[in-house]
Amino acid sequence: MNMISLQQRIEASGETLYPLPVELLIVEENALSKAADFIASRVDNGILLVADRNTHKAAGERLCKLLEEQGHYVASTC
Repeated sequence: MNMISLQQRIEASGETLYPLPVELLIVEENALSKAADFIASRVDNGILLVADRNTHKAAGERLCKLLEEQGHYVASTC
């Protein structure tokens, strides 16, 4: 699905969206560890990680573990 088609579907849905700004984009080796550090630096309480099954298996489980190792409570759903 291209971006124009996606935008049209969103507009047709009538939903109000509150997009989150992208603060940081890392494309390099060991990026998941840096993602955990980035997330951990911005939270005081628990973290809810939401992902589909494939993404959770590919990266979510490891991300949860990295965050837990930093002392954060992490709940996840997929």
